[in-house]
Amino acid sequence: MIKTIISLFAIYNSFSSGSRLLLQGNPPLFIPIPGAAPANPGNVGGAPPAVNPGAPELIPLTPGNPAPPASNPGTGVGTPPTSPPPVNGVGTQPAPAPPAVNEVGTPPSPANPGNGGGAPPAVNGGGAPPANPGTPPVNPWAPANPAHGGAAPANPGTPPVNPWAPANPAPAVGGGLWIPPAIPSPAAAIAQTVMECTLLNTNPAGCAGRFTKVVNPGRNYAMKCSAIGSCAAANIDFVYTNSWVERIEQVAFTEMYAGYGATITIDSTHSARKQYIDKFECKAFGACNNCDIKLIGGAGLNDVDCAYPTYCHNCNVYVCNHGPMGGLLCGTPKPCFQY
Repeated sequence: MIKTIISLFAIYNSFSSGSRLLLQGNPPLFIPIPGAAPANPGNVGGAPPAVNPGAPELIPLTPGNPAPPASNPGTGVGTPPTSPPPVNGVGTQPAPAPPAVNEVGTPPSPANPGNGGGAPPAVNGGGAPPANPGTPPVNPWAPANPAHGGAAPANPGTPPVNPWAPANPAPAVGGGLWIPPAIPSPAAAIAQTVMECTLLNTNPAGCAGRFTKVVNPGRNYAMKCSAIGSCAAANIDFVYTNSWVERIEQVAFTEMYAGYGATITIDSTHSARKQYIDKFECKAFGACNNCDIKLIGGAGLNDVDCAYPTYCHNCNVYVCNHGPMGGLLCGTPKPCFQY
């Protein structure tokens, strides 16, 4: 039994060594075969046979002398394994094929010449190559946002969130931000209740020859021209818009030619309540000569105080409305005297 194990081990070693030696052109090997007859009984020119007839005899394994078949194929005990079929003209199994080389014997060209051959270098200590080789490696010690020292925003193009904005603003009809609906002004009464012109018509800082517009005058409003020619050739408009003021208390020309050639207009077109002038006074000679009073959009005039025709000569009252083309349409005038 021990001899059989030793023989098998020797056969294994001889096969592995013989294959390499045959490929390299070395002298043939002798494989011990237990119980085989000597190949040269006369042993001409060779060494005498072994003293121990039971020892295995070494038989040269050459291309012309393949290994003998097993004496007992059924058991496989004490016999060498069956030799593989001849390959490349020799009776041995070929060695593993060497790596493929090109015609001049140089190693194969690298898969990626730009990176020095072979697979691309691993990133971060191994693993799969990066998806984009052109992207520089990430520096784990660099701050996320060097400009501000904090985390980079998720979307650089998004404006910062206003912390004071309402969490859920009311939706707008047409989209976008909600805008409070506009309503007409309640037209609170202005603080001034008296307009008084006390400069002569020769003073450029006075009211004479000027256009003056008063929007939504307050309660008990009064206008007084108390100097010679102080309101001559002036245009004074009182305009009401959504106002609940009832009236203008007084329009008075108390000095000579104070209102000469003046035009006084009161317009209630855009007001639900229609305003009126309570008292129109001509208190001096020629104070209201060539003066026009225009009542527009339902406005009215309560009383004209003109004691003599010479105080309000050619003074007329007009009732007017705005026309469809934007012009002013007025009816037949009425004289101020005995209005």
